[in-house]
Amino acid sequence: MKNIIIFTDVNGSIGIGRYAGPYRIATEMRKNGWQVKVIDFMMSFSNEEILEIANRYKSDTLENWVGFSSTFLMPRKFDAFNARTSIREATESGSSLGIPVAEAQQLVDNIRKSGFEVFIGGAKTKNDIDNVHWINGQGELKLFKGFDFTTSSIKYDDNDHIFDDEHLPIEIARGCIFKCSFCSYQLNGKKLWEFCKSPDIIKNELLENYTRFGTTGYMFSDDTYNDSPEKVKSLLQIYKDLPFDIEFSTYARLDLILSHPETLTQLIDSGMNSVFFGVESFNHASGKIIGKGMHPDRIKQGLLDIKKQYPELLVSTGFIAGLPYETPESLYETIEWLNNSPVDSYSFQVLSLGKNSLFGKNMEKYGYNLDKNGKWYNEHMNYDTALEIANSAEYKSLSSFTFYNRLRNLGYSVSEIKNLTIDYKDDIINRTNDKIQIYKNKILQ
Repeated sequence: MKNIIIFTDVNGSIGIGRYAGPYRIATEMRKNGWQVKVIDFMMSFSNEEILEIANRYKSDTLENWVGFSSTFLMPRKFDAFNARTSIREATESGSSLGIPVAEAQQLVDNIRKSGFEVFIGGAKTKNDIDNVHWINGQGELKLFKGFDFTTSSIKYDDNDHIFDDEHLPIEIARGCIFKCSFCSYQLNGKKLWEFCKSPDIIKNELLENYTRFGTTGYMFSDDTYNDSPEKVKSLLQIYKDLPFDIEFSTYARLDLILSHPETLTQLIDSGMNSVFFGVESFNHASGKIIGKGMHPDRIKQGLLDIKKQYPELLVSTGFIAGLPYETPESLYETIEWLNNSPVDSYSFQVLSLGKNSLFGKNMEKYGYNLDKNGKWYNEHMNYDTALEIANSAEYKSLSSFTFYNRLRNLGYSVSEIKNLTIDYKDDIINRTNDKIQIYKNKILQ
C-alpha cells in the first residue's frame, strides 16, 4: 500500500483553474486502495512549503511517494498577461517542475531525504532531474493495467478542497478523429467512438459534483466536442435530465458547425457559453495543406453569422503563424480583420515542427528547412518573423477562451468577462491571490 502526494498546477496570473489529469490518476489510485492527496496551485507554494506539506501528510505505516504533474506547470512568477514571454523564458531556463534545474534538484533531494520516492509525469518531462521515476505521457495507461478511459470518471475527494460552485474540468472523449498536418498529438486520427464515455457515466459524474460541491460549470477538455451530431444531441438530452442547468466552455470545429447548423443551437441549449475554434489560417492554400480546406470567405462569414445569431456567446479563435503559403502580409491582414470583427478574442501560436506531426516527419515536402540554430524557415517566413507577428497581435479583451472558466471562478459574470480589459489586471490578480490564499490556508492549517 502506498501514500501518494501529487503536486500539480494549471494556474497563472489570470483566474483559478485546474487540470483533470492528476485528479483522474488520483481517482484510479484510490480505487486501488492507495491513500492519495492532491495539492493544486503548486507554484503558489515555496519549495519550503512544498517540503512542509510532504512531511505533514507523510504516513508512518505506508510507503510514501511524492508525485509532480508537469504538464501545465508554469514558473512561480508566471505572468499570464505576458504569457508568451513567460512561457518562452520558462522553456529556456526552467526544468520539468517549472523552476531552474538546480532549484528543482534541491527540492527533490530534500523530499527524498524525508523518506519519499519521487515521480514526475506529464507532457513537459525532460528527464532533467536525477533520482526520480519518470512517466512520460498517458500516465493512467502506464500506471494501471487494464485502465479504460471510456468507463472511468473523475471522483474528487473532500480533501481536494474544491471551491463552492467551482467550474471543473471534465472529459467526455479523448483523442481527435482528425489528423491535421501540423499536429503532434499522439491520439489524433482515432476512430469516432474509440475514447468516448457512455452518457450514463457522464451524467453520474455531473450529478455527484453537483451534490458534493454545487458544481454547475465545466470546462469540457475534449479535443472536438462536436465531432458527431449524434454525440451533441445525446449530450443535450443528458443535460436536460439534470436537476440543474449547466454552463460550459469547449473546443469545436467550425466547419462541422457550419455543415450541421442545428448542432450550434443544441450546443447553446446545452449551456455552452464559450467556444474555441481552431481556425489556424485565413489563407486557403494553407488551410487545404493542413487538412482544413474551408474557404476563408466561408470561415469569416460563418464567424459573423454565429456572433449575429448568438451575440452573448464568447467566441475565441486560434491561428498559427508560419504555415505553408502564409506571408507576413497575409498574417497582418488576418489580424486586421479580427480586430474589426465581433469575434471576442483570438490568439496566435508559432508553428512547431513536432517530430510526430506530418510537418515534422516530412519537412522538405512541406517546404521547411532548419537554420544553424535549429529554427525553421521557408520561402515566405522564418521562425523569428512568425514569433514577432504573433507577439504583435492585439488581444481584443481578456475573454480569451482559456481564461473563461478561470474568470468565472473569480466571480465574474459572462457579461463582465466579455468587457474585461487590461485595466482590470490588478483586480483579477487580487481576486486570484485571495482565492489561492484560501486554498493555501486549508492545506497548511
